[in-house]
Amino acid sequence: SVGRKTQKEKWAEDAVEEYVKRLGPTLSLECQWLKDDKALFTTLAKDVSNREFIISMDAAGRLMKSSEDFSEVLFDAVEQSGARITFIIGGAEGLPEEFKADKSKGGRSDLVISLSRLTLTHKMARLVFVEQIYR
Repeated sequence: SVGRKTQKEKWAEDAVEEYVKRLGPTLSLECQWLKDDKALFTTLAKDVSNREFIISMDAAGRLMKSSEDFSEVLFDAVEQSGARITFIIGGAEGLPEEFKADKSKGGRSDLVISLSRLTLTHKMARLVFVEQIYR
């Protein structure tokens, strides 16, 4: 996720951490907060293998119409990736252009989804996202 992890709106971070803790026995979920797009590119180049499935979240992506729709996308990604998936949530300015398109259209993402047509702060998007994984 691009954006700063601050004490402001600590309740949102506490909620994310609670869901991550609840998911612990089922799966390993690692969250990274990156300062900016440059840090995103550096981290992906260093930490993400070409085999990993990358799902980016953007308002223009495929709309997740229900929890079931999200679950189906998640399970399909697990089947395709061998269980390792990287999710990217953009910062205040959104995603870099390279991540707004999937690989079939020349982008760097395997899939681009939208959690909602509503505008969400990246902190709220993280919370909704991790809650949907928990669901």
